[in-house]
Amino acid sequence: MKSLPLIACAAALSLLFHCKQPYQPAEPPSPEKPPVEASPIRGVWVTTTASTALQSTENIKQTVANCKAAGMNHIFVVVYNNARTIYPSTVMQNLIGKPILEAFQGRDPLQELIDAAHAADIKVYAWFEYGFSSSYSAKGGLILQAKPAWASQNSSGNLVVKNGFDWLNAFHPEVQDFVMSLIKEVVTKYNVDGIQGDDRLPAMPSEGGYDPYTVTLYKAENGGAEPHTFIKEEYFAFQAFGAVSLDHFGQELIGWYIGSYF
Repeated sequence: MKSLPLIACAAALSLLFHCKQPYQPAEPPSPEKPPVEASPIRGVWVTTTASTALQSTENIKQTVANCKAAGMNHIFVVVYNNARTIYPSTVMQNLIGKPILEAFQGRDPLQELIDAAHAADIKVYAWFEYGFSSSYSAKGGLILQAKPAWASQNSSGNLVVKNGFDWLNAFHPEVQDFVMSLIKEVVTKYNVDGIQGDDRLPAMPSEGGYDPYTVTLYKAENGGAEPHTFIKEEYFAFQAFGAVSLDHFGQELIGWYIGSYF
């Protein structure tokens, strides 16, 4: 019985000692690390602009070797820009009479790149760089020479040119069919691992949409109302009208691609 006060005293001293220790907040739990993809995408874009990467078979092999040495596992190669393709295209032959970029006549750089890249275990994506743009500072180039009704027009009736790029009317079904035909041609003819659009696919500058076809379509769907320009409520409705058309194109493209390969 006499030992109880000593035990109580010891307990009190222990409590007092612990109460005098500075407050130390508990360490927050470490956040869970996100899963790391086993093979993250490390890509490089290969184009015909200011580049000799595709100018010869040897250049292509060296390009792939450089990519492999740098740890790249994806190559995004331009297949369509400035109204030309880097592969023999029936679509372009039928449209403008030129199946391939003139510098590549007699070759197929796309197939050459696919062969070299796949041999090095590098995936190849077909990059449709120009999308709904027809040419660069060339008044629409050969495409609009062949199909003037495909031009995108601003509210003044002029060809839409944005940052130097001449634009096709991305709302026109024939233009959409043309771009879709190019994509289908590449995907069905070549063993590419995927496709890439750009900031021009699917897209069109907001200045566009005032061509006769689009205006007529807009009026038919909006009780005869004319499309407005600039800062008006009706103008935003007109832009939304155009966005729906591009959205439908994107859905059709994705649906076809998934349905064909998955």
